[in-house]
Order: sequence, then structure tokens, then C-alpha cells
Amino acid sequence: MIFIFLALTGLAHAQKISYLVSFPNINHHEATISLTVTGLTQKTAVFRMSRSSPGRYATHEYGKNVYAVKAFNKSGKEILIDKIDGDVYTVNRHDGFIRVEYI
Repeated sequence: MIFIFLALTGLAHAQKISYLVSFPNINHHEATISLTVTGLTQKTAVFRMSRSSPGRYATHEYGKNVYAVKAFNKSGKEILIDKIDGDVYTVNRHDGFIRVEYI
């Protein structure tokens, strides 16, 4: 499942969001997801994983299957990402660029 980026401002100001999905461990049915967000102006960035899928109304707990969650700044330095709920993460200090990676 892929994270949805939520801006805490009323309007998204020229933010660019891109995803990269790879399968380095396909034998174990694992995908590595990289989400890059640029042009951030708000202090706190919130990342939320979907709890449902198209065509189904049941709630799913996709977040419980995600691990190795890391965040990086523009220079590639790892920055703090906080898990505040089973499927919600926040990054409070960033340089307008955040790359989140997870398996």
C-alpha cells in the first residue's frame, strides 16, 4: 500500500509528489516504496496510509504490514519520522524536501 501525503495547509503550494516502487525481494513478496515530496512550505508533513481499497468498504490495516520506515532530506541525510498511529507518520523538521522509504 502506498502512503498518501497530506499537507497541513489549506492549499498545496507547488508541491511535487513522486513514487518509486521496486521489488528487490520478490521471492518474499516484498516491495520497496520510495515517496519523494518537494516544495514543502508547512512545518509538519503528515503521511497517512490508506485504510481501504477501491471497490471495498471494509477497513484494512495495511499499516501493520509496513516496516523499515525511514525519511531523508535533500542531501540524503536520514531525518526523524514519527509514527503517531498505526498508519500515520509525521516529519516535523525538513528542508522542503522529504523522501520516505519503506518495505
